[in-house]
Amino acid sequence: MALNMKIISGIDTNEDSYQWKDLNCFYKPIFIIHKKYNDFSGHCFLALISAYNIFNLSFPKKFANYYNEELSQIFDLYIEKKQFDTKEQFIDDIVNNLTNDNPVFVEVDLFHVYYDFQYLEAHASHYIPIKGFNIKKRLFYCLDTLHNKDYGPIYNDDVITFDLLWEMYAHKEYYVFKCKENNQSIKHKIKLVFHHLEELFLKNHITEDALENVENVYYNNMR
Repeated sequence: MALNMKIISGIDTNEDSYQWKDLNCFYKPIFIIHKKYNDFSGHCFLALISAYNIFNLSFPKKFANYYNEELSQIFDLYIEKKQFDTKEQFIDDIVNNLTNDNPVFVEVDLFHVYYDFQYLEAHASHYIPIKGFNIKKRLFYCLDTLHNKDYGPIYNDDVITFDLLWEMYAHKEYYVFKCKENNQSIKHKIKLVFHHLEELFLKNHITEDALENVENVYYNNMR
């Protein structure tokens, strides 16, 4: 029998001190999703994103493709990129994934968000992690920042109707995070992280001098 309601555990309101200058509204909820699985995944994802930020690097391809090819083996997760043209397919797919404990990460357009200051004035992407649903009430449970008075970077528990999320979605994209089988030790994963960073620095011609003088570079979230 299909579930009427479910909330995935572990996707919690963040209590860190990272500001938007540290993590934007794309990386911060992905960081929160990684922490759901374990602190190691959260901190390692944070370290890798920090390296990209500090050295002003960009991903060579779309994030989901890059993640699956380069980072999936570190985190034992992979990303399915989804896009649907009908509301029924969109809602059913999110509900099915949440039923199977797969967090969903939706890109929305703030132009369609009536409680945002950019409503009907400017198109801007925003990203919301979805962690649960209530079929009877037609609600998704999520984390979001848009009801914060100061528009700060704390993701609080929130709800959004099925219909409004569909309108906000605006036929863009959403990601589903799924677990892979974990056969590797934490020690081996740490080696993978350092190997990935080493390759990253070599590909981008980052020298030892640049690393030694990193204090002269804006630190972002390398706390």
